[in-house]
Amino acid sequence: MANKDKIIYREELKKYRFMKIPTVTALLPLFQSVLRQDYKNLKPSGDVVVEKFSIPSDGAKLPAALFSPISANGKLPLIVFFHGGGFVYPCPSHEFDMLKNLTAKSGCRLLFVDYRLAPKYKYPTALDDCCAAYLWARENAEKTRADLNNIIVAGDSAGGNLAAAVCLKLRDEKKPMPVCQILLYPFLDRDFDSESMKKYTSTPMCNAQAARKFLKLYTGNLQDVGEDISNGYLMPAEAKTLKGLPNAYIEIAEYDCLLSGGLKYAERLKREGVEVVV
Repeated sequence: MANKDKIIYREELKKYRFMKIPTVTALLPLFQSVLRQDYKNLKPSGDVVVEKFSIPSDGAKLPAALFSPISANGKLPLIVFFHGGGFVYPCPSHEFDMLKNLTAKSGCRLLFVDYRLAPKYKYPTALDDCCAAYLWARENAEKTRADLNNIIVAGDSAGGNLAAAVCLKLRDEKKPMPVCQILLYPFLDRDFDSESMKKYTSTPMCNAQAARKFLKLYTGNLQDVGEDISNGYLMPAEAKTLKGLPNAYIEIAEYDCLLSGGLKYAERLKREGVEVVV
């Protein structure tokens, strides 16, 4: 690699090399509004049933969708899934397709949660919404038809951050824990001097520049948060301790600025006695 800005792409990735995620604050409400149409247009597929409803969270009503295999009967393991998008973007149609595929192939039900987004709703609103949704799923097992002994939290990118943070918050508050955390290319720390953050500054879609902007939009002025962020609720890899967390499956990507943070979290989990598959 000649320099940090010249990435040698695999052939199948070259078509994405000019794709960038818009981060202009003034335009975000427009992009959010457009992408929210994908939830409104969400429909069942041939092998997956989709039920839409809302989940209460601190006075708000969060749009949600329960995906079930078309042949499902009775209680099944439940995946509570938090989407990616840098804490600012809604779930796009291609991710809904992924969730349908995951539901069909896993044989699990899957609860999609449309948590509130930055910059209008800053940290910790999204985390509070995700915790509320997880607890709601447990308390409403008749509606979710969930096997309470097999509830999993999962998420991709920013959603992976939220899934891990939910586990930390539940542990600290001594509330029922998920059996597992599934984190797909998660955003887990703020170390912009890490190897992957310095290496992938201009990669397609998410890169270090975009990650820095998304984090600023999510947190605003951290002095206004009024809490000790060393609990890891903002960035789980920065938590004082990871002991007592559920087993983890962590999927990382090769050309990803978030790679180092995912590996750091995995190594810390292992050191602190949590089983991890990477």
